[in-house]
Amino acid sequence: MPRALIETFGGKAMAGGALAPRSRRGVQGQVDSVRRGGAKTPPVIQYLLIGGGGTGGTGSNPGAFNGGGGGGGGGSYAPSFQTASDTQYTITVGGSASSTSAFGATVNGGTSGNGAPGGTGSTANGATSYTGGNGGPGFFFYSGSPPQPGYTPPAISGTSTTYGAGGPVGAGGGGGDNTGNGGGGGDGVFNQPGVPGGSGIVIIKYATSFEQASATTGTVTYSSAQSGFHTYTFTGSGSITW
Repeated sequence: MPRALIETFGGKAMAGGALAPRSRRGVQGQVDSVRRGGAKTPPVIQYLLIGGGGTGGTGSNPGAFNGGGGGGGGGSYAPSFQTASDTQYTITVGGSASSTSAFGATVNGGTSGNGAPGGTGSTANGATSYTGGNGGPGFFFYSGSPPQPGYTPPAISGTSTTYGAGGPVGAGGGGGDNTGNGGGGGDGVFNQPGVPGGSGIVIIKYATSFEQASATTGTVTYSSAQSGFHTYTFTGSGSITW
């Protein structure tokens, strides 16, 4: 016996029944789209902020007074920060003696000058705060107290790294890109200026169970070298969005 053709509103006649109305088919398509990965979950991240180190003091002659070192930049390590979707986070990486900020937290750069104090960190977002080392105080003919050492936060980059050391007395030295170290003082015999402090850095790390950032700007590199983690390293200012 021939099968009847059945016609329904918004559907299409076919043997043995009808398609669902177009309105239902559209809703089902949207549901299927969500099931295939619609709205994404923003990641829970860990981050490290390092401020810029201060510039060392100027050496002076007569007297062969050697300039003292600048202070190291402060730091902050947050083990867990919940980001928001479709939100652009501004990353500010401090240069010499300048602060670094991101995710509502700011760490201070080291102070410039002769045996200057280190910058302070931040406890915002449940972070551990680090204070930079003081620069070595200047004195005559290279004598004087040594600078204070820096601090070693958790190895968020995959490598244990010390940041924010105070700058040494006289004959330059210290500083260094993205270290937060204080710059060394100038040589007094030759009236040398102090060395600029090292710039800061921002490192962000989170599990690969979350998606990569949807957009980044500025001086940033991405790495998946640490198994199970996305890592973004800002050596200059920029932004990141998930």
